[in-house]
Amino acid sequence: MLPLAGIPQRGQGAVRGRASAGRLPGIRPLYLALSGVLTALVLRWQHTLLEAIPRMVARSPATILGVFGAILLLCVYGTSQVRIDSNIAELTREGSEMRVAYAVVDEHMAGAQSMEIMIDTGVSDGLLNPALLQAVDTLQTRIETEYAGEISRTWSLADIVKDTNQIMNADDPAFYRLPDSEAMISQLLYLFNSANPDDRRALVSDDYSRSHITLNAYNAGSYQYQQFFEELGVLIDEVFAPLRQDFPELEARMTGSIPLMMRATDEIAQSQYSSFALALHSTWAQP
Repeated sequence: MLPLAGIPQRGQGAVRGRASAGRLPGIRPLYLALSGVLTALVLRWQHTLLEAIPRMVARSPATILGVFGAILLLCVYGTSQVRIDSNIAELTREGSEMRVAYAVVDEHMAGAQSMEIMIDTGVSDGLLNPALLQAVDTLQTRIETEYAGEISRTWSLADIVKDTNQIMNADDPAFYRLPDSEAMISQLLYLFNSANPDDRRALVSDDYSRSHITLNAYNAGSYQYQQFFEELGVLIDEVFAPLRQDFPELEARMTGSIPLMMRATDEIAQSQYSSFALALHSTWAQP
């Protein structure tokens, strides 16, 4: 995949194919065949069964209660293991254009989803601070390393600074790093702003107090994303914790259409499951 002109790409090596979990093709026909056989047997022998069941219950009531009690406990345990998982791509039928496009982008490109980590330092020129930019770079590196199954690559103001620093030093790869001086960072970003003011405004505010990290993600279900969001929140707090003293108003949080949509879909599915469970309980509770 060719990098976008003028935009430094980070984590290109992490872009890799991911085989989507396929469904077992023989399960559904086997289930239908087994259901049909059992239904036919019950219909064929229903009168004999209805005559035998009362005698069986009268002869061994404790055994019957024990068996059904064990089945009930097993069902209760199974209900506790139910997890709500919604996948946008899987809402369409297999082989549809949308589903195929998702699979192709996930397998051969950087993933079909994107999300943002918004960073608000609360002070002007906060993002010119070398320690803060280093924390941003550290966060990106850890995300790409620890969540390679969910995130293909990241991109932020720190990448712009490193790329510009390398260009200003005869394109020497040894200078693809963040400077230790706030004055040097300011000069490098001034050059970037002069060359691409529109790109700069799309990445960082005019007073350099707010910016964001872009994450390219593979398509996944809401259950996997929800776990990722929770763990990422902990990681963000861990990385920026040492800077709280210098930036008491610092805020960093996940945002974007994907987190909002996944959480909304998960809430809808969870409410449907709760409504079904309540209706089932009400039916059983009736005398």
